[in-house]
Amino acid sequence: MRLRIGLLSAVVLAGCAGVWAQTVEAPAGVATPPTQTNRNPNMDLLAESGAVNWHDGIATLTAAGPYPLERVADALSECLGIALSTERPLQIAFADDLLDVTAPNWLEKHPNGPHAFVSKPAKVSVDFRLDAAGNPADVMGMLKEVAEQVNEQQPYGFEVRTLQRKTGMGYVMVPTSTHDAAGQLIAPQPFLDTPITIKRQTAAIADFGGMVAEQVTQATGFHFECCLSGDGGGHILSSAWSIGRIEYEAVQKPAREVIADLMEAEGQPPRIMSGCEAASTWPCMINVQRTGALPGQTVGHTCKILGYR
Repeated sequence: MRLRIGLLSAVVLAGCAGVWAQTVEAPAGVATPPTQTNRNPNMDLLAESGAVNWHDGIATLTAAGPYPLERVADALSECLGIALSTERPLQIAFADDLLDVTAPNWLEKHPNGPHAFVSKPAKVSVDFRLDAAGNPADVMGMLKEVAEQVNEQQPYGFEVRTLQRKTGMGYVMVPTSTHDAAGQLIAPQPFLDTPITIKRQTAAIADFGGMVAEQVTQATGFHFECCLSGDGGGHILSSAWSIGRIEYEAVQKPAREVIADLMEAEGQPPRIMSGCEAASTWPCMINVQRTGALPGQTVGHTCKILGYR
């Protein structure tokens, strides 16, 4: 069994780890439905999916879920070989932004217990032009439209940036705004904008990742850990790094740029997933993802990633 990668708990309020236990088998293609022990009707709204469908001269990217940009990133990686990083905004648990997914049978036994919440879901559907090789003709334009659609549906704001490395061009959805507990729009500094300084030294790549997490923790006050690794479809594989050692230094370099450097040292295009929930007992996470090889596709082909259907 392979588990869907959870870079951090989807539960925003602590104490509900057993409320909506689900397991997912991972056959090829779209996942079979998870074992459902939670009869809360809001669970039906949380189906996660991602796909690319090729037409004549264009293709359509679709995704859905509480964190649709992560499903977009999975689809682009597996279906198009595009490295898209996603950073969740700080989630402060403003009630109108959330769905209560607490299991009724759990509440019967714990009437005064905490509830479990997830972000209200959103959907993405973007048509994009293809070049002569069947690849997106304007990746940045496509991603900007994705961000606009999500920004219209969810309370968070995102902008698209680039991460250029010798191993390939990467893109990143950087959060620019979120709601505070009173519902006011705020613009906290993105966690991975944190400047990192590492004196020149030779060390294991994993140790450098740990230095990044430690400095982000010190700068933000939120406990960060780095890094687990996943494949392009959102499955946890292992620790992110090999046992290799490199010589490296950074001077006031944004954390995401340092992680991208470390991925380049591993021979991987930069693709990062990160997030932090203010009220969660889980640590904030910086994870890295592998990017699939660019496939050749034809008209009428549909590429679907693993998702809850």
